[in-house]
Amino acid sequence: MKRILITGMQHDYNGIEAFIMNVYRNIDRNEYQFDFLTTHDAIIACEDEIQSLGGHIYKVEVPMKENFFKHFFAIKRFFKENGKKYYAIHMNSCFPNYSLPLKYAKKYGVNVRIFHSHNSSDMYVSDSKTKELVKRIKYNYERYMIHKRATHLLACSDEAGKYMFNKNKFTVIKNGIVLGKFKYDAEIRRKKRQELKIKDNTKVIGFVGRLQYQKNPMFLLKILHELVKFDKDYMLLVIGVGDKEQEMRDYINKNQLDSNVTFLGRRSDVNDLYSAMDVFVLPSIFEGLGIVLIEAQASGLKCVTSDNVPILTRVTENITYHNIDNIDSWIEDIKKYQLDLNCRENAYRKVEKERIRYKKYC
Repeated sequence: MKRILITGMQHDYNGIEAFIMNVYRNIDRNEYQFDFLTTHDAIIACEDEIQSLGGHIYKVEVPMKENFFKHFFAIKRFFKENGKKYYAIHMNSCFPNYSLPLKYAKKYGVNVRIFHSHNSSDMYVSDSKTKELVKRIKYNYERYMIHKRATHLLACSDEAGKYMFNKNKFTVIKNGIVLGKFKYDAEIRRKKRQELKIKDNTKVIGFVGRLQYQKNPMFLLKILHELVKFDKDYMLLVIGVGDKEQEMRDYINKNQLDSNVTFLGRRSDVNDLYSAMDVFVLPSIFEGLGIVLIEAQASGLKCVTSDNVPILTRVTENITYHNIDNIDSWIEDIKKYQLDLNCRENAYRKVEKERIRYKKYC
């Protein structure tokens, strides 16, 4: 059995976590086994499931933000003691800000060293020119070191690869989903809408993602605010957590949208919640891919998204891309959409029938 060391898992279940777990659940674990190294001391997503599948979870004693030097030596010690038992290390990251495990994986005998890009832009731009310059220098240094330390450079899209690796060659690995998990189900729709106290005639807009700058969640609320002026039977389901949540709640209270928004936080039943939705909206400022759009289309949902999202997400004709500077086009697209639940089942069958064409995802 070949053991693979995985990094990049965080507490919340987002795109990277979904990609890793989709792979882990479907590999031949008699031939390959995943272990997980975290560079923080928090619980990671799916810990119980990982352990039930035979994976070990190793946590660095001292996170880098607390003590860089102790963290440095903790990583070195881990690979000195464990490096030779791993066939490969697979680092998953959104930003070129950390490649230390690759350094010691290389030094202590891990011959296959993979760095995998999952994003296409920086999360924050500092108001301070000095801080921004320091960040740029650090990122460019790490890009150089990633290229020197890794044996394979992977990305979830061309955009993610160009951002992370500059002009260095990389391979695009298209994120996969388990297609059947997201099939629209009328009975699940009925149960979930009943559970959430949603009326049959309510038009449900869905969002799944971190509530932070990249995902542009305030734009969602501005869309909703305009839609309810036209029709009060719109509801927004927000699945996820993040540092923008309080700002969103303040906007909701100020604009009297309390009855039109439901925050669901972290959920383990997102695949079922897609059936309860009518339209899926993702107004991201940037995306490595946007795997939730693939999931939503598999559920037969109409998807309205940003033109900052890679065109690779178009796996059906039921998706449109809009500029985030033109909110009117988003509103008109959502308003004119006519829900047909029979078409949702047919949409799934179409994807299933053409799964060879869409095998990159399904």
